Amino acid sequence: MLWGHLAVGAISTPATPTSPKPLSIIGESLSVELAAHTIVCDSIVCVQVDRFSVTMEPDLGAAVRDAAERAGMSVSGWLAQAAADRLRNDLLGAALDVWEAEDGPFGDEELDAAAATLGIARGSRGHAA
Repeated sequence: MLWGHLAVGAISTPATPTSPKPLSIIGESLSVELAAHTIVCDSIVCVQVDRFSVTMEPDLGAAVRDAAERAGMSVSGWLAQAAADRLRNDLLGAALDVWEAEDGPFGDEELDAAAATLGIARGSRGHAA
């Protein structure tokens, strides 16, 4: 079994199979044995996270850091939101493909109505401009 660590704010305490280390959180004692993930605690709220190391071109990395700063988010939070957005869009695209396979392609009126509802301009082939 892989063992992780417990992070409380900026403090990180290793947990091993033989001796999980207790931490004192506002008078409460917390011992954690972990598998492949990390538990991150902020105040009294603890969540399980999956840590990644990503590599990207320097210009893209700078743009991501700038976008995260503009959004008032951490780079990690911004990338997690971008990944969730991408997954949601991929699933929506797959659902629309199934719909069109069963009922035929969307017509211009349907695409125009959808674009109007979303408040976007329609480009070629029904895509947002």
